[in-house]
Amino acid sequence: MNSLYLDIETIPCQRSDVREFFAKKIAAGNVTKLAECKAPSNYKDPDKIAEYVEKAKRDILNGEEAEIDAKLSETSFDGSFGQVLCIGLAWDNEPSRTYCATDLSLEQERKVLQDFYCDVFDGPTRFRVVGHNVAAFDLRFLRQRSIVQGVQPPLSIPFDAKPWDDVIFDTMIQWSGLKAGGSMDKLCLALGIPGKGDISGADVWPMAQAGKFVEIAAYCRGDVERTRAIHKRMSFLSADAVCELKAA
Repeated sequence: MNSLYLDIETIPCQRSDVREFFAKKIAAGNVTKLAECKAPSNYKDPDKIAEYVEKAKRDILNGEEAEIDAKLSETSFDGSFGQVLCIGLAWDNEPSRTYCATDLSLEQERKVLQDFYCDVFDGPTRFRVVGHNVAAFDLRFLRQRSIVQGVQPPLSIPFDAKPWDDVIFDTMIQWSGLKAGGSMDKLCLALGIPGKGDISGADVWPMAQAGKFVEIAAYCRGDVERTRAIHKRMSFLSADAVCELKAA
């Protein structure tokens, strides 16, 4: 069966209405905190008590923006609101390539999805998707964003497949099991495969904010290559393993 090596890079939600949604929820939650603000029992001076309470309330209100930013940051792992920035892929032994946004807009995300799906339409009719945490994250995120954006995916993409089905090879699950987890970098280290280097997934959003889309695409292609190398090692398809099998 043909293999589609896949990796995606995502960013937090860019929609102002979602920010407002989080802001209202956080503000509503802070109503109780503000009402319950009081000085410690050892405060006796009324002025000191008032000063303490005023500062405590000010700290709560000043912290709302940080809470909103934290909530938005988490959406990079949630296809309901986060966005696909870059999709990297490789068919079997073909060179890896990427479809990457050139800005942070929803229009660019839609184009990335459409370009990727055109590539899949032109590929084999039946294939195995290979990725690290691809079952729980990449495929789910792509499906959610496709629904949100109204972009029809090819029927050949196995969105509904289980991690143990033959149309998916999830390197994380194959190595660590369903619940254990484990980073790609750790697996690369175990197998003697070059890791990510100085850039990790946590750097993608700051890089996107700085407009470093070319660098993000290169990082994503690197993850596709690492995924392919891991899969070949785990499937005993690497050159060394094949030579050893022939010698035996």
